[in-house]
Amino acid sequence: NLIVSTGFAVVRPRNVEPAFLAFALRESVFVESVVARSVGVSYPACNASEVGGIAIPLPDPAEQRAIAAFLDRETNRIDTLIAKKRELVERLKEKRTALISHTVTHGLPPEAAAKAGLPVNPPFKPSGIEWLGDIPKHWDVMALKWRSRCRSGDAIATDDVNPELTPERGVPVIGGNGVMGYCDSSNCEHPVLVIGRVGALCGNVHFIKPPAWITDNALVMCTDAATFSQKYLAAVLRTRNLNELADKTAQPLITGTRIRNERIPVPALPEQAAIAAYLAAETTKLDTLATKIEEAVERLREFRAALITAAVTGKIDVRNEVAS
Repeated sequence: NLIVSTGFAVVRPRNVEPAFLAFALRESVFVESVVARSVGVSYPACNASEVGGIAIPLPDPAEQRAIAAFLDRETNRIDTLIAKKRELVERLKEKRTALISHTVTHGLPPEAAAKAGLPVNPPFKPSGIEWLGDIPKHWDVMALKWRSRCRSGDAIATDDVNPELTPERGVPVIGGNGVMGYCDSSNCEHPVLVIGRVGALCGNVHFIKPPAWITDNALVMCTDAATFSQKYLAAVLRTRNLNELADKTAQPLITGTRIRNERIPVPALPEQAAIAAYLAAETTKLDTLATKIEEAVERLREFRAALITAAVTGKIDVRNEVAS
C-alpha cells in the first residue's frame, strides 16, 4: 500500500517467487546492467521498458524458494553484525565529542596535566555562561571580539571550481560545510579558522591549512596569536555549537558579529597548547578505531553483495543449506 515516484520502476512478480526476484534485482550483474542502460549526465535514468528487458537467472520454483530462504537467513545475520558495528562507531563519535567538550571546559585529566606540568585537580569557579558551567579557577573568560576579527571569505566563480581533484586543480575550495571542490589558485596563505555561515550546517568549524580557497559561504576568523591557540579555539567553538546562534529561517545565517560576541574559556597559551596536543592524540586513537570498524562494515557489505550474486546466479548450491 505505497505510492512511488516516477523515479522508480515498479516490478510486479509474475511466474516467479517474489522473494527470489527481490534478491535477483539486487544482484550486481543486474544492477550493472541498469547502470549501463542509463543515459544523462546530471540525472542518469533508465526507462522501465529497458529494465523489464534485462534477463535474470531463473531456476525452478523450489530452488528459487531455497535461494530466497538462504539469503534471508544469511543477509539478516550480516545486517545484524553491520548494525552492531555501526552502533559502536556512533558510541565512539559520542565519546569523541564528550572528550573534547570536557577537556576544553575542564582542562586535562590529572595524569595528562601532571605530564604537561600543569595544575592537577585545580579548584573550579562559575563561568557565568550557561553552556560552559564551571571552569578551572585559574582560567579567564573572554569575549572573542577583544582578541579576534571575523571576515567573509571571497567569492569564486562556479566555473573555476572543479568537483574532483586533478593535477591542474589541486587546491581545495572550502564552503560553509567543508570541501566543495578544487581550483588552481589559493586565497589562504596561513592556517586559519573557517566557520560556515550559510545553510543548514552553518556554524561548522574547520581548521584549514593552506593552500585552500575560502568561499563567501564561510567566515574566516583571525585571532591574536598571543591569546589563542587556533587548534584549542577550534575545539572550544565546536563544543559551543555555533549553529544555535544562526537565524532560524529557510536559509539559516550566522554573522561574524554574533560569533565574536561569544565568551569563551581562556587558559594560558601553554595550557591551550597542551590541551590541543592531548586532544589530537586521543581523538586520533578514536578516529583510527572508528575507521577500522567502518572498513570492516564495508567488507561485510561487499561480502553481502557477493553472496547474493553467487546464490542468485547459481555459483553456489544452497538447496541443502536452508535446513542447516
